[in-house]
Amino acid sequence: TPSENPMDLSNATVAENPCTLCLNGEQPIDPDKTIDIPGVPFDTCGQVAEVAQFLEEDATECIEGVNLLSSFCGCEKVSNTCQLCDGQEVPLPDKILKWFTGGLLDNYGISEESQQVFLAEGMTCGLMDTFLISSVEDGSEACFANQLRRDYCGCE
Repeated sequence: TPSENPMDLSNATVAENPCTLCLNGEQPIDPDKTIDIPGVPFDTCGQVAEVAQFLEEDATECIEGVNLLSSFCGCEKVSNTCQLCDGQEVPLPDKILKWFTGGLLDNYGISEESQQVFLAEGMTCGLMDTFLISSVEDGSEACFANQLRRDYCGCE
């Protein structure tokens, strides 16, 4: 039976085109940074970086999992990515987000898919910002939908 321990790499093989935590292929600035995010089975950024090499770079687990943690782990920001506060630090990074429900965004013409971006229990304004930086293109519908939370998170 497969191990339940995500760090049991004894039978793993490095992927042909490996996933990397930092999109530029560098190591995270702070590999010992603690990850305390519901649903993430790793304790530190270094563990994520180590496991990433066993995933293909185009695997869903890489794109929708590992890559979302790149900014959180201190990786260099990739150009043209969305930020919650347009280049500013998030003033209230620990504030728990409340989600748009009941078609609130329908008046903006935003697709259902973009309205559902980053729905996660316990998501904070700071985590939202790191996920946006890691994965959402600036000027996109998903960026706009998430930036509607700016006032709530204290952005100017």
